[in-house]
Amino acid sequence: MSRLQVSYASSFSSPSVPVKYLSEKNENKYFLEKAKVKLFVTHGGQNSFNEILKAGVPVIVIPFFGDQLFNATIAEYLGIGLSIKPGDFVEKFQKTFNKIME
Repeated sequence: MSRLQVSYASSFSSPSVPVKYLSEKNENKYFLEKAKVKLFVTHGGQNSFNEILKAGVPVIVIPFFGDQLFNATIAEYLGIGLSIKPGDFVEKFQKTFNKIME
C-alpha cells in the first residue's frame, strides 16, 4: 500500500496559511474554493456538505448520526463521493480514496 500525502486544515495557526483564513466559521469554504483540493473527507454534517456541493469537490463521508447518514447516501446517489462506516475506516479508506481519485 502506498502512502498518502495529506494536508490538514485546522483552527490552529499555520505557517503557510494566513490566520485570517483559519477560523471555525470559514476554513472549509476557503480551502474548498481557493486551494487545489482534490478530495474532501468529512463526517457529512450539513454545513460541510453544502460547501462541497458548491465547490464541486469529490468527497468521502464518514457519517456518525443524524443528517450525516442522509448526506452520505446523497453523495453516493449524486455520484460526487463515497461513504465509509466509521468502524470500517482503517481498512477501507485507502481503497475508497483510490476509487475516487481514478
